[in-house]
Amino acid sequence: MIRRARRRRVRRWIAALVLVALIPAGVSYERALVYPGNASFVVRTVEWVRDHGGGPLVDIAENVYYGLKAPPNTAPAAGALPTAAAPAAAAPA
Repeated sequence: MIRRARRRRVRRWIAALVLVALIPAGVSYERALVYPGNASFVVRTVEWVRDHGGGPLVDIAENVYYGLKAPPNTAPAAGALPTAAAPAAAAPA
């Protein structure tokens, strides 16, 4: 019975140390999510992972995603493409 209690106490200490060690990463991730801008949750998460050494993991995930959902090999119809706005004329001085 004493061994079981001791083992449980050791597990609690390990869990507490892991949680304390993850606080800086959690704060960094939270800052990345609340940074001003129009980027979505997914984009901010991917960029945060990439910026913190997870580039190879993101590359693998992107390769799998685009392997499953490859874009079409044909060009879009001409009517489906946006048109560029004409440049505004300069005001006479």
